[in-house]
Amino acid sequence: MRPFVAFTFASLLLSCSSGESIPTTCAGHEELCEKRFDQVAFPATHNAMADTDSNIFAACQTHDVATQLEDGIRGFMLDLYTDPTEPGVVYTCHALCQRQNHPLVAVLEAMVSHMKSHRDSILTIVLENYVSAADIDASVREARADRYLYAHTKGAPWPTLREMIDANTRLVILTDDEGGTETGAYPWLMDQWQYAFQNPYAAEQDSDFSCDVDRGTDAPNSLFVMNHFLTAPVASLSLATMVNPYASLHPHVSRCVTERGRIPNLVTVDFYDVGDVIWVVDELNGFVSGPPP
Repeated sequence: MRPFVAFTFASLLLSCSSGESIPTTCAGHEELCEKRFDQVAFPATHNAMADTDSNIFAACQTHDVATQLEDGIRGFMLDLYTDPTEPGVVYTCHALCQRQNHPLVAVLEAMVSHMKSHRDSILTIVLENYVSAADIDASVREARADRYLYAHTKGAPWPTLREMIDANTRLVILTDDEGGTETGAYPWLMDQWQYAFQNPYAAEQDSDFSCDVDRGTDAPNSLFVMNHFLTAPVASLSLATMVNPYASLHPHVSRCVTERGRIPNLVTVDFYDVGDVIWVVDELNGFVSGPPP
C-alpha cells in the first residue's frame, strides 16, 4: 500500500502546485497510460508552420499550429531561422523567410495554451534548425514552455505517458542541429539523430515511399519519425489528396511496421485535414480497425 499512497500524495502535490488536476486519460485514452512514449503513435505535420490560412508561400498545411492542435495533431516539424535585421529573434518559416514567417514564441505560446487546457496532451517538435541553442532557449522561456520540457537519457527506456503526464514533462523537442547533451546547458534540446530515425522524405509519387532508415539509427529506444508526403517539386493539396487517404497511408504504415519491427511514433503528412491520418494513428494505437466508414 505504501507505493500507492506515496504516488497519490505526489500527484496531489503536483495538482495543487500547478493548479491543474491530474487526468485519468493519456493522449485521450486510459489504455495508453501504461505504454511508453516510444510505444505510442501520434499524428504529425510536415512544415507545420507553413499554412495557407496565413498566406505562407509554398505551404504544406492548410491551418496554423493552434488549429492543428484543436484538430488532434500532436507532432510538429518546424524549420527555424533568424532574421538578420533582428538578431536573436527566432522565426519558423519555409522558403521566403524574410517576408513570411511566424515567430517561434507565438507557435510555442499556442502549444502552451493547448497543454494548459489539455492536461493529458503530449507534444513533440522536430526541428530543422538554423539557429543557436541559446536563441531557441530564449524563445522557449519567453513562451513559458520551459515548464513542460522533457529531457531523455540516451539508452534508458522512455517513460510511460502516465509518468510524463504526472511529472508534467509533456513537450519533447528533437533537433537536427545544435542538440544539447545530457550534461549540457540544454539537455531537453535533444539531438534527433541520437534519439530518433526517419525514413526517406523525398518521395515524388506513391511508389517512392520507403521504410528504409534514411537518417538516424534504428536502435533500441529510438523513436521512429515516419515521412509520408509527396514533393513534386513542392507540396500541394492535390498531392496530399492522392496519398493521405487510408488506401495509400495504411499500406505504407503497415509495411513500415513489418520492416522496422515497431510502429512509427510520428506519422507525418502534408495537409493533414485531407485524408485519414488521425484514423490511421488510432488504428496503430489499437482503437479502430480497417478503413474508415
